[in-house]
Amino acid sequence: MSTNLSPAEANSILRAHNDFRAAHGIIPMVWNDTVASFAAIWAKQSASYPNCARPDDQGGAHGGPGEYGQNLAWGWGFDEPNLVDMTEFAIGWMEEIIPTLPVGSGPDGSYNHASQVLWGDSLRLGCAKGVGKECVMLVCEYDIFGNIDGAQWNTGGGLLEPQITGIGMDNQLYRKKGLNGKWNKLTESKARLIDLIQVPGTGFVGVAPDNTLWSASSLTGSWSLAPNSGSVISIAVMADKTTYVGVGMDNQLYSRNGLAGSWNYVPNSGYVLDITVLFDGTLLGVGMDNKLYTKKDLKANWVLVQQSGSVTRAKQQLDGSILGVEQRGRTSIQPLNSLKFGKNSKKKSTRTQQIAALTMSTNLSPSDSQNILRLHNEYRATNGIVPLTWSDTVATKAIEWATVSASYPGCVRPNSQGGAHGGNGNYGQNLAWGSSQVSNEVLVGLWSSEPIPMMPNSYNHASQMLWGSTTSVGCAIGYGNGCKMLVCEYNPAGNMVGQQWNTVGGRTSSVQVTGIGMDRQLYSKNGLNGPWSKVASRAELIDLIQVPGNGFVGVAPDYTLWIASSLTGSWSYVPNSGSVKSIALLNDKVTYVGVGLDSQLWIRAGLNGYWRQVMNSGSVFDVTVLLDGRILGVGMDYQLYIKQDLNAKWVLIPNSGAVTRTTQQSDGSIIGVGMDNALWRMQTLGSSWTYVPNSRAVLSVVTY
Repeated sequence: MSTNLSPAEANSILRAHNDFRAAHGIIPMVWNDTVASFAAIWAKQSASYPNCARPDDQGGAHGGPGEYGQNLAWGWGFDEPNLVDMTEFAIGWMEEIIPTLPVGSGPDGSYNHASQVLWGDSLRLGCAKGVGKECVMLVCEYDIFGNIDGAQWNTGGGLLEPQITGIGMDNQLYRKKGLNGKWNKLTESKARLIDLIQVPGTGFVGVAPDNTLWSASSLTGSWSLAPNSGSVISIAVMADKTTYVGVGMDNQLYSRNGLAGSWNYVPNSGYVLDITVLFDGTLLGVGMDNKLYTKKDLKANWVLVQQSGSVTRAKQQLDGSILGVEQRGRTSIQPLNSLKFGKNSKKKSTRTQQIAALTMSTNLSPSDSQNILRLHNEYRATNGIVPLTWSDTVATKAIEWATVSASYPGCVRPNSQGGAHGGNGNYGQNLAWGSSQVSNEVLVGLWSSEPIPMMPNSYNHASQMLWGSTTSVGCAIGYGNGCKMLVCEYNPAGNMVGQQWNTVGGRTSSVQVTGIGMDRQLYSKNGLNGPWSKVASRAELIDLIQVPGNGFVGVAPDYTLWIASSLTGSWSYVPNSGSVKSIALLNDKVTYVGVGLDSQLWIRAGLNGYWRQVMNSGSVFDVTVLLDGRILGVGMDYQLYIKQDLNAKWVLIPNSGAVTRTTQQSDGSIIGVGMDNALWRMQTLGSSWTYVPNSRAVLSVVTY
């Protein structure tokens, strides 16, 4: 009849309590051995009963000495009860619905285990376990006791500064204490969200990146999918705490009766990006122009709040003030700052990196060689080039120069002795080096992140990786004194004088398709009917185009533009590029046209230009520039519209819905993203849509 908790068990139970309290704005408790000794008395007594719980006819499970609050949890039927995780017992208390009324009011008395865990005046905790025959009892005592008649867990002492939870650019949760505190990642949470609300008495409800609703009793608890809850981009709960209101993909409002209800369209309720319900029941929306609008109830008209822009989200604090998320860009994804580039080898694409090289080992494990090959072939696939094969013969040549390089300081032969390159025989050669800890992925990524040359006699590492007539690759690693050299040799050699990587063969027979998945990450397929494969890219986008000679331009979830020379390269933020939700490039290859958050067209002269509104150009969700220069739009009714140029009027293409995004293939056919997030093909503009098998589920698509 042991009552011992190990130090690790005690710390785990205390941490679970304090994580739960922190998530609800309550100060942490401390462990108290005196309080724990009282818990041990009742734990030992409980272990003597069948199933470790005193029967109701003998006074019930609760009991023991002391003037403390008490929570109990027990279980039976265990082969080894001493090994049962006591923290899981405690977490069970925290998964109960949190009372929102004073103790003694309401049909349930408005108190439970959760309210005792959260009780603001309870500052000391002590627990013990009692192990019986195939059963175990957890007893936790609280000083000062909670669940006092007429009081409430969050109206006494123990309140922290306002707890602020934010959703980071990675869709993960971050917290700070007070407005001026520092953001800290909530590592205990597995949630990935785009919007979040707290629902008193229930916990939290969030919108996932796939636009479905999820709920949890606490931020660090388990999240559960609400059935049939898609598709919304923002969520709020009305003052009745029962009716949820969401912003649909069409920027209109929808309501549902509880999480288990069904969405119902709210007529004449758009267009907004975000929705909040204020304490007085007023609805607060963020309009397509990033200004605030209010309406007294769901049926009322939106009224502009003067001088209220520019934000993308808004929430109300306990003091009644409004917090907004400013409309601004994200941090650019770049290689490590310590990476520096050397000079190109004159004959072949061999730009080097000073990243860095231990002993003179040149071995690549089978998994390392396959990973390097995979990185090459994913890069080639996204640019329409057939894959390479691994060649051990070619790799032996790479081993020779990797071994020599490892003997030099920093793993790099000085320029005075002939430069970094050498020993490549008849092969093409790419080099990258850095510290001994740098990963192979980073080294290869430096080559693939370079701008892709689009003219003959223009070459670099990227063009050697993409060279169409190159069919095999072999690589090796040389480790020196604190440095590492990666050598890759290519057969046949690329970067030949007078030639270009994409005009020397090796093109894939079918079109390359890149889609933006429901998680906003990139997926590619070889041909419309091929399977989707995830692209090794850190980009998160909502729209994407290919710009010949420049790479790719994408629209991020915060409606700013980002550019990369390749899908797997580094993405750089385009200054002053917000806010658009779709992007295209006119046939002059200079003028970009975007769909603003007001669903009007805006243009800019190059990526470094400034947005200028195209008058009378709305309202559309998406824009595509066709091969003949005409502009194709997806209207607010999900039908296609066409205009001859920027200044012309939109003309409806009959029976062309329902799609949300479009792109045009090189054969002139139109590819659309349907309401089912699958691809549909229109052979000629105005013909019927044909379903593309194996094409779910994407938000946007580009073909090239």
